Amino acid sequence: PVRKGYAPLTVHPDAAISTTDPKLKRSVKLVRAAVKKWHADHNDQSSCKVVVNNGDLLSIDCDSYYVTGNGSARAGEDTFLNFQRQGDQLQQLSPDALLPGAASSAADTIDKICKWSLQPEAQADFAPGVNALHVSVGDGPVWSAGCTLPYAKHTKLFGCGPLANLAGLAKIGSRPAGAPLGFDLVMDPEAQGELVWPRLTGSTPTSEVAAAVNSALAKLIAPWKVAAKNHALVTCSVESSSTRFVAVVCSGNAGQDISLGMTFRLTGAPYRITASEILSGRRDALKYVTRKCVAPYLKKPKTEYDYFIKTAPKWTTKDLSSFAMTNKTATFHVKLPLQMKGDKKPTLQSHACIIPLKDLRLDLAKLAQAPSNP
Repeated sequence: PVRKGYAPLTVHPDAAISTTDPKLKRSVKLVRAAVKKWHADHNDQSSCKVVVNNGDLLSIDCDSYYVTGNGSARAGEDTFLNFQRQGDQLQQLSPDALLPGAASSAADTIDKICKWSLQPEAQADFAPGVNALHVSVGDGPVWSAGCTLPYAKHTKLFGCGPLANLAGLAKIGSRPAGAPLGFDLVMDPEAQGELVWPRLTGSTPTSEVAAAVNSALAKLIAPWKVAAKNHALVTCSVESSSTRFVAVVCSGNAGQDISLGMTFRLTGAPYRITASEILSGRRDALKYVTRKCVAPYLKKPKTEYDYFIKTAPKWTTKDLSSFAMTNKTATFHVKLPLQMKGDKKPTLQSHACIIPLKDLRLDLAKLAQAPSNP
């Protein structure tokens, strides 16, 4: 069967989705309420991001953390909120709905397939990936386990359900023109879920943009795949996505600290937006961003654990080439020479510096178009 193709939603940071479709706005409010409830239930010590947004499925990955007695943060509960587009609604999917062909409940089914011995109160999370349904259970800092159900191996389980198109049992029709890029979740099968990135898709002409983003990600991910086998952890995700721009961020560790961002325009090659372009709104943009990024660390440290900078770095445009742009801000991923009291010399450490777009005085309509002399 062929399902109707719908436009992917507009994505903002922390899974704050939006839509211009008036028929879908009520459902979008309910999704945002579910995300808000997660934050409230975890005392706002949590974060959420959209990991699947292909017009048919919407999957939101929510994590939490808690602070220990010595002030360090530890991973807490996590969950996936899964929704499917059904006409003018986004309907939240239960585990049983994801496995319509199962002979028993989803919990019993994965217990047998994954060879777990789950307690009745155990809650499993389901992450719909490109090639498989990824299942995890348990509380991260206490005990957790993961299992993968490849679509090709468990075709009957997925039947004509929400994952039928990913399992190759159904097709999605073409999306409306002028829609944001869609994206799905990819987990490296050899990295046991420790290397995750989005696969972007688009309809002509935005399919070229999606290919450009996927190509840029592939170049970044290639060396990380080797590191991920040695228990490195890297996650790339779509930070924001609209009809004009899409931004991807990557963070984690693969032998070295990783913190970077990329922003692409949907119309006109070259698609990737450069630092020169995002700094073009004001003459002193380079100095202004440098000053804003460094300022918090130029103050005299109050305790021996406070980071500080002795001498402000002299950055060039190249030092600000890693950034992710949303509809309101640009987050520059930079390296700062930080040190504490007692350190003989500073070390370069990753830092995310958030600058309001209004301060950069950018013309977003102009930025959405390709430069005349790239």
